Amino acid sequence: MARRIFVVSGATGKQGGAVTRSLLKRGHSVRALTRDPAKASNLRTLGAEVVEGDLRTGKGLPEALYHADGFFILTTPFDKGFDTPDYDSERRQGRTALGAAKSAGTPHVILSSATGAFGDSGVSLFESKAANERRMKELELPGTILRPATFMDNFTSAWGLESLRAGVLSFPAPAETRVELVAVSDIGEAAASVFELGSVGFGETIDLTGDARTFVEIARMLGSWIGRSVHFQEEADPRAKERFGAVPTAPDPEEERRRIEREIEALEKRWGLHMTRFPTFLGSTPVPRLDSER
Repeated sequence: MARRIFVVSGATGKQGGAVTRSLLKRGHSVRALTRDPAKASNLRTLGAEVVEGDLRTGKGLPEALYHADGFFILTTPFDKGFDTPDYDSERRQGRTALGAAKSAGTPHVILSSATGAFGDSGVSLFESKAANERRMKELELPGTILRPATFMDNFTSAWGLESLRAGVLSFPAPAETRVELVAVSDIGEAAASVFELGSVGFGETIDLTGDARTFVEIARMLGSWIGRSVHFQEEADPRAKERFGAVPTAPDPEEERRRIEREIEALEKRWGLHMTRFPTFLGSTPVPRLDSER
């Protein structure tokens, strides 16, 4: 595979960082786009070219996209923090980034969206991403939409340690709801594979799922991971339900499990991937120290 140049937005975050690492590992050049280059020293160490740019304003995008072979676009409503989501900002980021790709004639665009961003969901978290998907299609860009499922990494991140310390996993859904999961590292591998496959991925919308577990199962596995009991508690906060929406409960849970497994197998075969299962993910994740002083 010839060495190519790819621009990756959100490169200092989990998802953009995973895409950057996967592309570099495959021998490609990466222009890591970030609003704050000072935070990207680790990417420089890995061999990425760090470029200052802002999807909100378009600053730096024409320069970053000059002679680039591809552009990984990651938008977010949480650039001001998880407590103050700005969905209009995410739409603006999408319009600005996609417009810049169109103007630059970028040969391949990958737009990162989310499972559930099919439009008319009534969930703000999904509607802004669905709007960006529509904009990409309106511009007739040569590209691919990736729709990652819920991140496995969310359950082991620093912000979740307090609840694990208390032995509780909470979410605004019934305990037996089966939630689709994906490891962030697999998003990086998927994006790199799709870029390398080129026009094969044009016009495709790819749902990225590596496993599917009920919240009861997730709580039990997290308990085994940290070495203490963890139980699931359905969250009643209406603000959380408004953000995440209603998670449907399948009429036949076992058939749903088999369906998702078939879809994962088809995903792996079609795109040359090996998706990480949740037990494997936990087994490769360092166990945090939960008894440190607060």
